[in-house]
Amino acid sequence: MRRFRNVPQQQQKALRSQFSWLGRVHDTQAAPGVQRLSISVFDHWLLEDEALHLLDHVGPEEQQARDNKHANAIRLLTDQFAGLDFVFRGRLKQQPCFREALLPVEFRSNFSQPRFRFAFTQLGAIYYEGYDDTWHLYFTSRDSVEPVCVAAKAAGLFVLD
Repeated sequence: MRRFRNVPQQQQKALRSQFSWLGRVHDTQAAPGVQRLSISVFDHWLLEDEALHLLDHVGPEEQQARDNKHANAIRLLTDQFAGLDFVFRGRLKQQPCFREALLPVEFRSNFSQPRFRFAFTQLGAIYYEGYDDTWHLYFTSRDSVEPVCVAAKAAGLFVLD
């Protein structure tokens, strides 16, 4: 059974135009006009010593607690705003393809997949999972992503500039 369905071609075009900077951000390049906030279980950027201590050999209970905080933030946001999953297609994997979940709960469970990513189309923001319990939010208007910051804080996460 399919879990996701591509959105119609007309909507794909509109979304590719709205998120024209997505390919550059995905390739970790700077994109003009695009800002980034990080959402983390940690209240500050970790120094090297802290990172070694807090990220290496994390017990399963602690990792589950960290994952649950991000999952709760996603639940709060998906209850309020529509969003889409996306993948990159094409010969060089440069063309974003936006997909909707066939079952609403798919977004809520998909975050456990490697490198979870989510497009909040109403907010004009992209949410990317990082490798160190810190996720990244890319957007062009800071005011539009304030609800993401509120949901993150409500879930026990911290917003880092």
